[in-house]
Amino acid sequence: MKIKNIAFIGLGNMGYYMASRLVKNKYTIFPHDINKNNLKSFYNNTKIEEINFLESIEKVDCVILMVPSSKEVNEIIFKKNKIFQKLKKNTIIIDMSTSIPTETLNIGKKLKHKKIKFYDCPVAGGVKFAKTGELTLFFGGTKKNNEIIRLLNCFGKIIWCGKLGSGHSLKALNNFINASVLNTYLEAITTALKFGIKKNYLINAIDQATTGKNHPYFKKIKDGILIKKYNSGFTLNLLTKDVSIANNLIKKYVRRAPISSNILKLLKKSKNKLGKNSDQLKLYKMWSSNI
Repeated sequence: MKIKNIAFIGLGNMGYYMASRLVKNKYTIFPHDINKNNLKSFYNNTKIEEINFLESIEKVDCVILMVPSSKEVNEIIFKKNKIFQKLKKNTIIIDMSTSIPTETLNIGKKLKHKKIKFYDCPVAGGVKFAKTGELTLFFGGTKKNNEIIRLLNCFGKIIWCGKLGSGHSLKALNNFINASVLNTYLEAITTALKFGIKKNYLINAIDQATTGKNHPYFKKIKDGILIKKYNSGFTLNLLTKDVSIANNLIKKYVRRAPISSNILKLLKKSKNKLGKNSDQLKLYKMWSSNI
């Protein structure tokens, strides 16, 4: 089925720019947000025709959800908005929110009975890359489909993850790995600096050893914390949310989850102390105020 008419639900910090990119790529957009100011701003800036969302949704080929969590996804599809009742057969729904994988499977099962196709595709990269169309997309639920590829290419790079729920799982697990590595570095470099090792020696040693060859080190430690730049564009609140999802998933499939559980405790403590909207790189304050 050709995708032309798209209902985009959730015009927050990320969704606003993602939906705008679809307009630029000549898709017909049916926007919706519970925040009327966001919706008004979107109409004013894109100059698209205003519509009654619920009355028009039966015309769409695809629904994109960019909302806070599985709770809102359930409310929109089955409870408050009940869009499943209005969508035509074989309509595609893509959940680009950071949702709980097990809930994603439950939603997919319900929609399958309604002949509605459901896929998960959470995103990483923040507002900066939402604006430029350089997000990383974790897609789960189907094999490669040219219409879906064309649509998602408007947002960034697609990583194909497998069955439904795999996108939400891998995004959360990926951010758990990032949080673990980031805090491992912070514990180590704080120790090195307090021992009296000069910062340039520290960087040189890590660069030449295998420990330095990863994304968290280059982007968050070397080009961030160690040069006093603390703006990665990703908050402690969001990182904690992702690690919480990962922790619950890990505990479901692994006998113990000591690493993710301890990282989650540290993040919750950091969020309470530093503020939930603090950048993730402010985690250095939990280790040392002298870095």
